[in-house]
Parts: sequence; structure tokens; C-alpha cells
Amino acid sequence: MGKPILDLEYLELSEELVGVVDAENSFQIVSTKWKKLLETHFQDGLVRSVFEIVHETDQTLFESMLANARTNDSLSTVECRLQLGSESRDFRWKIARSSRTGDTVLVGNEISTEKRTTRFLGQIEKSCRVGAWELNPDTGEMCWSSECFAMLEQNPNLYAPSLEDYIGSHVGGGAADIRTAFRSLDRSNEPFDIRLPLKTASGRTVWLRTIGRVHFVDRNSRRLIGTMQDITDRIEIDRETNRYAERFEVIANNIPVMLSLYDENGDFAWCNPHWVNELGWNKDSMKGRDMLAEFYPHPDERQKVLEFMLKPNAGWRDFNTRTRDGREIRTSWANARLSDGYTVGIGRNIDAEYRLSQDLRDTHDKLRLAMQTGGLGTFEYFSKSNKILVSQEWLKMLGYENQDSLGTLEDWISLVHPEDQSMARKHVFEGLRSAANQNSECVCRIKHKNGQWIYVRSIGQAVERGVIGAPDRFLAVTIDVTEAKTGEANLVEQKRILENMRERVQLALSAGKFGIWDWNVKRQELVWDQVMYDLFDVDPMEFRNSYPDFQRYLLPEDAARIQTQLNETFENQMSEFRAEFRIRTSSGTEKIISALASCFYDDDGKIDRLVGCNWDITEQKMSQAALMEARQEAERFFTLSLDPVCVVDASGHFKRINPAFIETLGYSIEELNSINILDIVHPEDRSASREHLRHLRKFDRISHFEHRVRGKDGRYRILDWVAKADLEAQLVYGAFRDVTEAREKEIKLLQSARMATLGEMAGGIAHEINNPLAIINGRASQIMRALDRGVVNLEKLKYDLSRIAETSERIAKIVRGLRTFSRDSQSDPMIRENLRSIVIQMLDLARERLKNHEVELQVHIQGDAYVMCRPQQVGQVILNLVNNAHDAVVGLAEKWVRVEVTMGDGLARIVVIDSGKGIATAIADKMMNPFFTTKEVGKGTGLGLSISKGIAEDHGGQLVYAPTSESNTAFQFELPLAVPNKDETIAS
Repeated sequence: MGKPILDLEYLELSEELVGVVDAENSFQIVSTKWKKLLETHFQDGLVRSVFEIVHETDQTLFESMLANARTNDSLSTVECRLQLGSESRDFRWKIARSSRTGDTVLVGNEISTEKRTTRFLGQIEKSCRVGAWELNPDTGEMCWSSECFAMLEQNPNLYAPSLEDYIGSHVGGGAADIRTAFRSLDRSNEPFDIRLPLKTASGRTVWLRTIGRVHFVDRNSRRLIGTMQDITDRIEIDRETNRYAERFEVIANNIPVMLSLYDENGDFAWCNPHWVNELGWNKDSMKGRDMLAEFYPHPDERQKVLEFMLKPNAGWRDFNTRTRDGREIRTSWANARLSDGYTVGIGRNIDAEYRLSQDLRDTHDKLRLAMQTGGLGTFEYFSKSNKILVSQEWLKMLGYENQDSLGTLEDWISLVHPEDQSMARKHVFEGLRSAANQNSECVCRIKHKNGQWIYVRSIGQAVERGVIGAPDRFLAVTIDVTEAKTGEANLVEQKRILENMRERVQLALSAGKFGIWDWNVKRQELVWDQVMYDLFDVDPMEFRNSYPDFQRYLLPEDAARIQTQLNETFENQMSEFRAEFRIRTSSGTEKIISALASCFYDDDGKIDRLVGCNWDITEQKMSQAALMEARQEAERFFTLSLDPVCVVDASGHFKRINPAFIETLGYSIEELNSINILDIVHPEDRSASREHLRHLRKFDRISHFEHRVRGKDGRYRILDWVAKADLEAQLVYGAFRDVTEAREKEIKLLQSARMATLGEMAGGIAHEINNPLAIINGRASQIMRALDRGVVNLEKLKYDLSRIAETSERIAKIVRGLRTFSRDSQSDPMIRENLRSIVIQMLDLARERLKNHEVELQVHIQGDAYVMCRPQQVGQVILNLVNNAHDAVVGLAEKWVRVEVTMGDGLARIVVIDSGKGIATAIADKMMNPFFTTKEVGKGTGLGLSISKGIAEDHGGQLVYAPTSESNTAFQFELPLAVPNKDETIAS
């Protein structure tokens, strides 16, 4: 009986795969969509069995569902794939048995897109660390995505998600907060977005961001759905940012400098408490005011400040600034422009320092004027050096032009009248021994340059003392009292003026912690007070009172600059010298010092002396440095690096290049950006370089390698690279150094050392060849004489000719050894060689030299040891060790050199021992270094052991100093044994 027409129409119109399968699983009826599918992928659209198109991995499941539908007369649902030609597609099937015909009916819908979407969503969850959850509020059933299980470290095969377990895993008060959020979602449909910490199954604390909302399935059914996201890293970043902000706030609020932040319009956004304390203005009080006019009422001063503010990082500048209460104070300012357009202003109140320096200059000027108008002169005695220093006024008073003849105290005493010399000497030494601020006085006669005796009154005291109180310097003021000896009132008045000046200076210097120094440029004598010793952390007994001794505390990069600044000051006869420089104290502490000094010149305009003060400004400078941004520092390091640095992507294309990289290879930035780094690598090195790049992209470790790269000039350079990859960003960071010249020098040094060794052997080898030549010549002469006489003994002739042949072979053997040794073998391949033949060949070259100097040669070789090597290089090491042993014992009473060759533990060992009694530890630690030698000049290059050590390591072995138990000198050269051939037996 035919099928109803309605069924046929349905099969024609259906968008589903509808088919009828009989008991043998053959298609009986299929829908139009089935026909199109089969005709597209199968020849003639013929498929005998449904299992011809079911994917092989799903056939067991599909067969089970068919059997179930046929047996139980129930509807079965299954998901399986169809294999359609070269592709497979996902379908969801409904299978049932027809009660009318007994056949099985299949109805399928393609779900390939749904499957791909599900997989795509899973990948997104994993990459974003976001998991999805669903909660049935009626049943309490909770469902997690795979990423939720991963975040909470639960096994999805062993753990069933539970809302109570999830709530209970939150730390502290977090459990109550998340419970409240879920209740609000359930009762009022109020969505939530909450961040709380919880403990995972392994006990690890993580931060999760949980988002929840209500999803209505239909009018009567709803689900609570949401996401979980691991934000632990973000929380840590926020915490670290807050910590940095807190530290900055503490520093900014407590640092003893004025800090402010203002925008491009000059409007202040922030200022620290020290700003308010010094100037009286805060952020609110400055709103709507022209603050430049408030701070700097004078237009000219205001213009200078404005120009300074428009030039960030222009250093420190001093200005007179008006405070809010109308006072004018001296301030020093610096500013730094930030990347967001704001500017940081840094200032400090230097009013006290400025006024103190002004007072100090006034004091110097007054003191000089007083000495010039009062006819005063000074002389100073330095007890440590026994030196005398007199002022220009003192010299003028006695008619002298300079103090060339006044080097020591005895020179000064020699000018004193013989009757007054004892009193004058007592005046100086009593002044040195007197208590602090106690004067020593005397009146004595001193010879004028014109020969006359004049009376002078001298008043002095010890003005500097060491740590233990010992006097360092005696300063005396002298005045001519010849015409008015009785006028002591004038001297008392001068004394009062000087004492008053001294007290003012000492008070000012003590308050400001200023160190005072006096530098006599012509005599190169430098005198410090106690504050200077404390400032430089110097023991007064160790300071040699000289400018060079001061210079050794300067940082090298500042010493030349200060010297240039001094030279310019002296050449321009400037009255004042001001500078800043860095020092390293005796204890190793680095400080920044500010200096201010007055300059004194002689009548010819030449610098005579400087008197000045120093003070510590380290904290001020460190405060400036603390405000520099880390990103600017990193950029500066990249730009200023002397080593070429670059960043390339995973394929080798350049992303960033520093100036040193461009300078080294000669390419422009545009040229490098248009090529791949492998394009300029030598063709022979390109494969290895590509492998290095592939290795870097896989492993988070530093890689070190060398290869040849072509520069813009076409020349290949050998570059030594250090590189590391950022696996997350898929970038490779690399830096290199050009070692082309170093590698060329190594080759030249190796050949130089080889030639030096040949030179040392030349005499012995010549003798070694001359002896067999003499034998050949003698034998040949005997044969010629016998032939001339016509008397020939055939047996003797045969014997003589055989000796000539043997001797010729001996000469040829020596020549072959020389040719082998002298040839450059740097690029030779490794070959398998018998170590016995190498040792014997090299000892033949050294044997005659040892014999000529009566050095006994002992050789012990254990069997045949085969190694993979460059024979010439191994021979060079052996010959170098034997020659060194010869040089070490040639002057001893007992002279012998022993060469031993043994095998064991997979190694061949060549040990060269001599009769010497070992090498001192201090020498043994350095003797493998290049150019280190204990031989006389001209008798050694200092390269032998260094090159030998390098050859040993290139062969996978080592060369070490290994003295024997009898304390004889011994060097051990180890090489890995080669894999033996079938016909070889290696003793162990």
C-alpha cells in the first residue's frame, strides 16, 4: 500500500533530514534535504546503509540508539556526526520505530554552528579567565562552566557545585555579603556586581568578581545566571598603586622642600604642607589670583621667573619671593614638566643661607679693607708641614715682593734680630700650646729688605686643632710699631675689630654647618677647619693639606669640570667662585657639596689664594632625583645604552631599535623596519639563527649565541647576542656586542703563540737536523772514496745506503712535525686520531732541546687512545706544556720531565710532570690568564697556558694544574675518548 500523499508532501517541504531505515539499516525513504545532501557528497546519491555516512567514532552510540528505539518503541535522542566526503558535521537526531510499518524513522537537525559556538565560548572563557554559572532558584541546582571549576580548583568529575559551598568559601565577611547579594537577586530581581576574596579547594586565596542577574525563560520560569572572573592580579596592582600613592603622599607631605603642581595655564592643582608653611598660600587661597604678581611684584623679576618656568629641567634658579604676609625671602627653584602637561615645581627657602653667604662676603671685604688701611700683615705656621704662609700686606710691610725665601719656620726666624729670635720662637710655640682662643703676643725686630730693623708687634693663636686637640695651624697678625711703639692703643683697637669679626664669622659658620677652607694656590697648600674634616669624613692626621689630596675625594667625572671652572675663574680674575660637585668620603659615602669662595690675586693679576666654605646639599639633590618617573628612566636607558638593543616580533621583524644598533650596523630606521632580521644574517648562519628564534618563542629563558650579520657597508660582523622572549607579548628582546675584532685577534694571538714556540725550538731543531745531515754526508763521502779506489764491498755499501735512508727519514719526520705544528688549523674539522702518534710526533720536536740542556725526558704511554680532535692544536698544547716544564727545571740540579698518557672513565689524560717543587698559589690562580707570565721580558708571551686552556675546552676537555703528592709541578690535559671501532680495545 502506498504512502499517504500528505507524507510525501511533508518530505518535499521539510527542512529537516527525515528518513526511514529498514531492519538492515538501509534507506527506504528520505526527504528532499537528504537527497540533496547525498547527491552532493556521494556518487549517484546512492548510500546502501546509514552507517556508511555516520562518523566512525560515533557508530557504536548511533547503533545503540537504533536498537533501543526498535526494542522499546520509545523516542531516542542522540547527537552524532555524519562523515560527508572529507568533512564531518554535527547533527541532533530523534529516532523512533513506526508502529505501522516496523521501520525506523530518523529526524535530524544540523547543530554544527551551535557546536562551534559552544567551543568558541569555552575558549573565550579560558582566555579571559571568566566562567559562567546558572542557578535554579526553585530546585537550588547550580551549574558551572569549566572555567568556574578551574578558578576554584575543583574537579568537575568529582565535585557537584553547591550555592552554600560557594558562599561558604568566601573569606571573612565576604560570605555574608555574597549571601545578601544572591537573596536580593532571588527576591527582587536586583542584579549585583561584587568583588570578594575566597579560598579555593587547595587553600589558595583569590579575588573573584561575581556578577548575577535574572533570566526569564518564560512567564512562569526563570533562572539566576551570571559570571565569575579571577581579578587577583588586578587587585594586587590596585594595592601596589595605593601603596605607591601612600608613599608619595608621606614623602611629599614630610619632605623639607616646597612642592607644587600646576597646569599649562599656571593654575595650581596641589601644593604640599611645606609650601604653605614657607609662603603662607594654599591651593584654595590661590584660586582666581595672579600668583606670579603675588610672588614677584617687580615686573622684571616676574619676567625672569616666567621664562624659567617655560623651560623645564633648566636647573636651579634663585629668586626673591614675597610671602602671603608681605615678607620677601630668598628662594631657589627647579621645575619638571610631566607627560600630561602639568609641571612639578620644587623649591626651598635659602634665605638664611643667602644672608649668611652675604655676611661672609662682607666679612671678607671688611677684613681685607681693615688689613690694607691699618697696615696689618699676617703670617701662618702649619705645624704638620713646618710651612710658613705670609700675606701680601706682611711682605709689603717688610719690602719683599714674594715669599720665595720664606718656606719654613726657620726661614722666618732667620729674619728676626738675633737677640729676639728666642722670644719669637717661643711666641709661635706657646701660641700653639695655648688653650683655645688664648692669644700669644710679642714685640720683636725684623730685618727690612733695605737692611733696617723695624719693630713689629705680633698677636696670634692656634686656630685649628686635630681630633685629639693637637694644634694644626698658628695664625698671627703683625703691625709695624717702629714709629709709634708706644701707640699700643691702635693695636688694641685693631685686635678688638679682628676678634669681633672672627666671632661673627665663627657664629655664622657654626649655625649653618659650613666648612671653611683656605687654599694658597701658589704654594699649593690647603687648610681645612674641623667642619671640613667632618664633612669629608677625613682623619686630620691623614690629610696632607694639598689640593691634589682634596681632588682624590672628587668623583672622576666632576674633577675635570671643577678644574675647568677654576681655570675660567682665574683667567677672568673673578672675585667669587661658586660650584657644586660630588665627593666620595673615606667611608665610601657619596655626597653632593656646594662651594662658595672669595678669590685673591697678586699685583700681576695672578691668583694667589682662595678662602671659602663648603656645605652638604646631598639631601636636596636626592629629593630632586626621587621625583623622576620610572618610565622616563627606562626610555633613557634604552636610548643611551652603548650596547645595540632591538625588539623583534615572533617572525623576526623589527619593532624597536636603539641608536647604538643603528650606529653599529649602519642601516637607517626605515631600512631596518622594512626587512626581517634573518635577511641580513650570513646564509651559512641563517638556519641556526632561525632555530634560535624558534627556541626563544617557546621557552622563558635567556639565550646566548653568535652569528654573522651583514652591515650597510656589505661587511659581515660577528655579533655576540643575549636575547630573551616575552612569551605573552610574542616579542623578543635582544642586545649584542660586535666581537669581530676580538675573534680575529684570538686567531692572530694563537698563531703568534705558535710562532713564539717555534722560535724557542729553533736552536734545538737545527741541531736535531744537523746531526743526521752530518751522518748522511759522512756515509756518502765513504762511498765516493770506495768507488774512486775501485774497491767496493757490496755488503758494506748496502749497509751505508740503508743508514742514509733511515737518517733521511728522520729528517723528513722532523720537517713534517714542523709543518704540522706551524700550519693554521683553526678551521680544520675534528678527526679521529691516535693520541700516541700525536704525543710522539711533538716529543720528537722537543727532544733535542731537552737533550742539549741535559734534561731527562721520561715517556709512559698506556695503549692506544683515540680521540676526536684537531691534531695540530692538541700537539700545540702538549708541546707548550713540555717547553714550560723545560724552562722551569733547566736551572735546577735535578732536571727531568715526564710525560704520561693514561685512560679511564671515558677520558684520555696527558700529564706533564717536572722535577720542580710546585707553583705558588698566588701565581697558580692567575697563570691561566692571558698575557700573565713569570718569565723575563722577551722570553715569553704570556699566552701559552691561556690558549692551551681554550683549546682544551673547545675539544670538550680541560687543562688544570694538578701537583703530585711529592709536590712536583704537574699539568693534566684531559680529552674525551672517541667511540672505539670494532677492531680496537681501549684499556680502562
